[in-house]
Amino acid sequence: HFSGKDGLYRAVAEAIVDDLNKHMSGFLNEVQQEIDAGVTSSSQAMALVERLMSDFSEIVLVSPEAESWLCFLMRVQMEPTEAFTILYDSPIKRMRGMFTVLLSKISGLEPEHARVKLTGVELLGLIYVFRVARASTLREMGWQSMDEVAYAQVRNVILESTRLILKGLQSKA
Repeated sequence: HFSGKDGLYRAVAEAIVDDLNKHMSGFLNEVQQEIDAGVTSSSQAMALVERLMSDFSEIVLVSPEAESWLCFLMRVQMEPTEAFTILYDSPIKRMRGMFTVLLSKISGLEPEHARVKLTGVELLGLIYVFRVARASTLREMGWQSMDEVAYAQVRNVILESTRLILKGLQSKA
């Protein structure tokens, strides 16, 4: 039916992208509107990065589907196929593009500068680590699940780390 493993992987990747679109398009459209209207200050850019981090972390850490998405994403990251390209060109790419614009504004560096691009990857890693190491996090904290209280604490750590990274990037300007 899927013409082999690659066909199955493509179908799974396309289904994940559809789910990501459903979960992400609202906040991505809102942030894009603000970017299109003109980001006039570093502090405005920082606030928009925090918005992206907060909204995306909720999807990744609270959404029940996210566990299977991330497991699949890790697999295709390790052995890239056409499915990786489908996922790479997903709403996450759109978000990374927003990070690039905003991080460039914060740092004063060109959008294509390695520091800008690598900082975008680093920011996503702040979120992914709590999904990938979910069992360890729950056990370390003595939590049974990632409920609203647990998520609020993790989100606060993610946002505090984001602010520190952005402050360091700002000092490069």
